[in-house]
Amino acid sequence: MLEELANAKVDFLTKCYLKEALTPLFYRLKADYKASKKPWSILLLDIDHFKSFNDKYGHLSGDEVLKYFASSLRLGLEGLECAIVRFGGDEFVIVFPDKRSKEVGVVAGMLQKNIRNREFLLKGRLFKMGFSGGVATCPDNGETMDELLAKADKAMYVSKKHGRGRSTTYNGIKFERARRFLLMVCLLALVAVVALSGARLFSGYFTLNIKSVQVTLTPVEDRDSATVYLKSGAVYKGEIVRESNETVVLKVRLDRGEGLMAVKRSDIKNIDLGAKAAAPAPKKEAE
Repeated sequence: MLEELANAKVDFLTKCYLKEALTPLFYRLKADYKASKKPWSILLLDIDHFKSFNDKYGHLSGDEVLKYFASSLRLGLEGLECAIVRFGGDEFVIVFPDKRSKEVGVVAGMLQKNIRNREFLLKGRLFKMGFSGGVATCPDNGETMDELLAKADKAMYVSKKHGRGRSTTYNGIKFERARRFLLMVCLLALVAVVALSGARLFSGYFTLNIKSVQVTLTPVEDRDSATVYLKSGAVYKGEIVRESNETVVLKVRLDRGEGLMAVKRSDIKNIDLGAKAAAPAPKKEAE
């Protein structure tokens, strides 16, 4: 089935077929599908973090990586009917006749493992390689080259978005999104449970300590002040300006002004009027 590649040109660096080989190969596979209804798939992939490596170590080192990566692909796919095409830069397309997305996904996982374990030696250092891939199948995801490449590219983007070093089938994108959404819901639910449990655990502790805090408002001049003690433990100081059976109104003078504060009698434990506040008004002498 791959006889269309017999005279196809090969990339001098990676020894893979050039991009131009895809067009006649796609036409042949499409014709075979119409005749025999045999599906076929593509795996679009690129090397993870290749640009960063290229920028840091130079293009010559990058070329060595490309050669080593391509040889790793050929080694991992030995014995399988497929065609490896260098699509451009560090991107490759692998065409699999007679295979559906699920089968290619298994092959991609095997390739990922083999390449990760086959470390690359450069200038005395060992580097691990990996790739992000996307799989599309004819006829499920399209029948033309442009359709399949676009779907495979979208699936590859999902692989990059969710951590790289993996391959995603186009049919599996919806499942991946649902899985991520479910994981997020579970995480939020766990956070809510932990927060609620913490609130219940410490609610008594904080309430006990808040009730034991004494709040004291100290006036600038407290010679005529009354001291109001609340049942909660709070203490207010100020001048009593109005009283009723329900409330006591205090005028509180502070460094930055003054204000009125109404306190319910049911909340009051005791009121200390103080010496000045409790002293009766002096009587006028008889003339």
